[in-house]
Amino acid sequence: MMTRRTALAAAAVALSSPALAAPPARIAYGAHASQWGELFLPRGAGKVPVIAIVHGGFWRERYTAELGVPLARDIAANHPVAAWNVEYRRVGGGGGFPATLEDVAAAIDALAGSAQRAADGRLDLARVVAIGHSAGGHIVGWLASRHRLPAGAPGAAPRVRLKGAVPQAGVLDLADGAAQRLGDGAIDAFLGATAASVPERVALASPIALL
Repeated sequence: MMTRRTALAAAAVALSSPALAAPPARIAYGAHASQWGELFLPRGAGKVPVIAIVHGGFWRERYTAELGVPLARDIAANHPVAAWNVEYRRVGGGGGFPATLEDVAAAIDALAGSAQRAADGRLDLARVVAIGHSAGGHIVGWLASRHRLPAGAPGAAPRVRLKGAVPQAGVLDLADGAAQRLGDGAIDAFLGATAASVPERVALASPIALL
């Protein structure tokens, strides 16, 4: 008979041993120290959809992909879905316009390359959704609009096109957000100039201008 103590011990083991196929794999999609993602795979065989997680933090260097780890682990451990937790260059660490956008575009396209190879072909690239909070919400909104970018623009011609995006409190209108001084000027810092002075950058980086 299972006692309360053994039941609690079993629950603790279950919580500490999530149903992942293996420990998450860190995969580089570029040469910079911030150009990587972590791939969390569920147990089992066969194709699985993918949720790409893009962290927020005002696009600033001090906020990292560690913010996305709990969600990524929960998704892959409790659902037949892979999670791709994305890091990227941020303001103060070589990021901002256009580097941050180039990075996240490359990270999503890596699902068809290095990440797919690491997953032994299990990723269903027709079912990729991205979720992000705040600045990450801006990024996933932008990722969903990449197919509308003009040729030669940062992130144009996506190799992997999102099936959907979930921006949580996403900054989807950069011009309006800059006018409100969101994040104490975080949008101007991301753009590398005041938004009003670089409308051509806003046109390429603001989801509301593309969708």
